[in-house]
Amino acid sequence: MRIQIKGILALSIALTVTAIGAPNNGVFKDSRDGQKYKKVKIGKQVWMAENLNYKMEGSYCYENDETHCEKYGRLYEWDAAMKACPKGWHLPDKTEFEVLFDAVGGISIAAKMLKSTDGWDVVMKGGRFVTGGGTDEYGFSALPAGVKGPVERGGFFAAETLGTIFQCSTKNKDKDGSYSFTLAIDGDKVIVADNADKSRAASVRSVKD
Repeated sequence: MRIQIKGILALSIALTVTAIGAPNNGVFKDSRDGQKYKKVKIGKQVWMAENLNYKMEGSYCYENDETHCEKYGRLYEWDAAMKACPKGWHLPDKTEFEVLFDAVGGISIAAKMLKSTDGWDVVMKGGRFVTGGGTDEYGFSALPAGVKGPVERGGFFAAETLGTIFQCSTKNKDKDGSYSFTLAIDGDKVIVADNADKSRAASVRSVKD
């Protein structure tokens, strides 16, 4: 009887630890093309746990290679990003990103918390080479998808394995660009841009309505 009780207690503890420690994952399907995406609840928000990969005008595969879309999702110019999200989801605004960063410990460590553990290049830290990825403690799994530069700068692809930039719906009222958020290989902090060129193509993470 004691062995049975101990077994039940051990199972109960294991389930409790799993419930507390594991991200609240799930999957949803984009009705437009049938693609399925992982989703994750962080704080009170539900986010896509993968980059959007819906093909439309103004979106690109890194280096125009379809295999990169399969791995990273597509890169979207700002105008396309504003229309790209599936029904029931939307392109997050600046405040929604800030709520996300606060939920994982603040903007100063948010990149570390949200970056995937693999897929990133290595960096030198403490005299040794280590991965530039993060801890991915919340299951957000941000991959180093790179970016397609602004049209006026040639529109070149760059920074695969080195960083990722997320489009944001908030425009800068005093300038022509929009806000965007960068997770880079060599930092724990999220880098905020307040005047991003709208012709630059970057990744999209939708947040649930």
